[in-house]
Amino acid sequence: MQQSTDPQSTPQVDYGAQVAMQDTGFQRSPIWQRVEKAFLDRNSTCMACKRNKTQANLQVHHMLPFHLCRLFQRPDLEFDPTNLMTLCDVHHLYIGHLGDWQSFNQNVQLDIQAATRDPAWATLFDKQAFDADTVWVTTEDGRPKPVQQWNDEFKQHFTDLLTKLHSPAPQEPLSQLVYQWYGLKVSESEITSAVNADVGSGAPNPSSSQ
Repeated sequence: MQQSTDPQSTPQVDYGAQVAMQDTGFQRSPIWQRVEKAFLDRNSTCMACKRNKTQANLQVHHMLPFHLCRLFQRPDLEFDPTNLMTLCDVHHLYIGHLGDWQSFNQNVQLDIQAATRDPAWATLFDKQAFDADTVWVTTEDGRPKPVQQWNDEFKQHFTDLLTKLHSPAPQEPLSQLVYQWYGLKVSESEITSAVNADVGSGAPNPSSSQ
């Protein structure tokens, strides 16, 4: 079995957080690490290759990136388990983000289930192997552009994705939802301090063209 030699999969670096700051100026919630640990405790194998934490570096993948959800007024999806999945570092990058942390895989749930494209992806473990897979390369070519390049059509498409993949925005406080989902007792101010820090960040306006 090939192991990842790609420096982008280094576990010490939070590439998702880096991209969020770069694209929107948003930062992760201060409670994210606690949510991440709670989620991994309950979902302890990579959904693609089925390796566990003793065999791979496991990470939590946001199917729709948290900063884009927040940009479109859905901060709950940073924590909602229906927007999260466990992936190893390799499959996080190459299946979850189609090789680019600044993008995302709109069909990641289908791809993980091997219902579409190529079930062989679960057996690939480095950039060279993915680049040699013609199905993956074709899929990579169609990945979403960075948010700064979205036009009105794609903004509407992302809004439709939110509606398709998730229930309407909940009315309960986020602290109550986090307790329901993970049993974590946190204050509303802990959660929203990151959201409040986003104000004036210069994030792109989802209602305007780029």
